Amino acid sequence: MRAEVIVASMKSWDPQAEQQQDESVEAFASAQERIGAYLGEMKEKARIEGGPLMADGKQVVVNEQQIEKFLYTTLKLNSTILRYSMMAAVVLVSLPPPPQNHPACFYMEYMDLLVENVPRLLIVRGYRRDVVTLFT
Repeated sequence: MRAEVIVASMKSWDPQAEQQQDESVEAFASAQERIGAYLGEMKEKARIEGGPLMADGKQVVVNEQQIEKFLYTTLKLNSTILRYSMMAAVVLVSLPPPPQNHPACFYMEYMDLLVENVPRLLIVRGYRRDVVTLFT
């Protein structure tokens, strides 16, 4: 199999500096709205009950700036995939780990944005460390 590995740095990305595909920007805005609505419901329920933010039966700690960072990073990765791999037979991406203490539905929004407009994407679970095998 012929393949090309592209390493994309997300550290210095300015979301206003790059042009995104209209569909991806719309998906980004939709994800922001859905997350905002769900977060608003969680906050209202916590206020009424006088307890902490809860999701899926467990306490969550939500940093709204971190949510924006995850969304922008996912949009950047989607843009990079579309730019370099639109004509590829299949694109392999290591599954990003879920943010700690975020509700599962937020993570699914990030993944939904990642695959937006990508025709063939295989997400592979990684261990976030190098693995040495007999064949290396």
